[in-house]
This record gives sequence, structure tokens and C-alpha cells, in this order.
Amino acid sequence: MKSNINVLIKQTVSVVVIAFFLSLQGQTYAQNILVEPNGNITQADPSALGQRITHEQISSKLAMQIQRLVEAVYKIRSLAENPNDDNALFAMQRVAKFCGEIIGFTNMPNQTRFSSKNDRNIVRRKDGIIEFNNHGSFDNKVQGFIQPLSGVVYTELFFIGPGNRKIVLRGHLTRQYSLTGTFAVETWNNKGLCWKTQCTFDSILVAKTPLPVSGSLIVGGVDPYRRIGEKKLGFPVTIFK
Repeated sequence: MKSNINVLIKQTVSVVVIAFFLSLQGQTYAQNILVEPNGNITQADPSALGQRITHEQISSKLAMQIQRLVEAVYKIRSLAENPNDDNALFAMQRVAKFCGEIIGFTNMPNQTRFSSKNDRNIVRRKDGIIEFNNHGSFDNKVQGFIQPLSGVVYTELFFIGPGNRKIVLRGHLTRQYSLTGTFAVETWNNKGLCWKTQCTFDSILVAKTPLPVSGSLIVGGVDPYRRIGEKKLGFPVTIFK
């Protein structure tokens, strides 16, 4: 019995040592260490037991689309501090458009740039909720609220654009550090056709590079013709030319 325990300890130590040296070589494998019945320790073929963890390659076009979506969602944080920021409100209008680009919805309606003439239609309540009451210009207004609460920003915004175009954006996002949260957006064109999109961020961190350096992103949606699109990405990624 004692000899069997010693053999098991030696096998465990050997596994740890092999994994350590593989990590030094920059090669991280999943489930690629085999302990044979005779006690020998071998390295499995990654194609047979899991695959080597590598950076996913994406096109420069997709990289730009992801960058624009992340930058737009980041602006919800500035709205919690400065609800008069027209650029941030315009970015919120375009979240659905950027989601659509990522999943291949090329025919989503465009939005006119948001512009407000004053801030008299914004109310900051004592409980911290920021209300928008037909705030904006005559052909591009927003209603709804932003509520910063316990490190999270909760949002429900209803945009009414020219030609009866509408956007409803609902979701929540962490206020500081990495981006974690979800936004669901419904977009109507002037004919009443509706696109539904959703983006989910998990621990997205942007450093000095335009693209995230960690975390994951899931974008999905359905267009008026019941076509479904979805894209899942883990970061970091590499860009191919």
C-alpha cells in the first residue's frame, strides 16, 4: 500500500513538472497529459485530447466593428456622470448598428446624429436616477432613464428618430474597471420592420490597444426576416491581413 502511494506521488509531481515546463515554452494545452497504466507519463496529441489554446484570428474589418461597439458601450459610463453628452447618446443609438455589422446584418437602418439644444429636459432625481423627457431635437428625441446603483449602471432609453424610426435600448454595465454587462436593443425602421440584437460583455478590459486584451464578447440577433446571427469571441485576438 505504501509503495502504491509513493508511485502516485511521483506521478503527480511529474505531471506538475511537465505542465510547468510547457508553460515556460508558451504552450498551454488542455487535457494533454496522460498517465498510462504502467506509470509512464506521456504527452497526448492535442488534436486527440483537446486543442492547443491559441489566439483566434479575425479580419481587420471585424476588428474595427468590435472596436466601435466597445467604444460605444463604454460611453454609457460617461452618461451617468454627464447626461448632457450628445456624443454619448448618439453612441447609444448606434449600439444596435454595430452589433448588426458584427453578425452580418447589413441592412439595418441608419441613425441621424443626436443633437440637443439645451438640458432642460433632463432631470436628476434625489435617488440618483437620471430621467430623459423628450430630450433632444425635434426629429431625434430620447426618453427613459439611467440609474447608477451599487457599481452598476442600469439603462432604459427610448429614441424616436425621423420617419418614425425607433430604438429601445435596455441593459446594465459595470461602472468601473472591466466591462461586464448586457444590452438588448430593438430597432425599427420607417416601415415598421424590427431588428433585435443583444451584446453581452464579460470582464472586457481595454488597455493601450484598440481591441480588448481580455474577457469575452457574445453578439446575437434576429432580423425582420427571421434570419439569425451570432458571434462569440474570447480576447485577446490576432488580426490577419
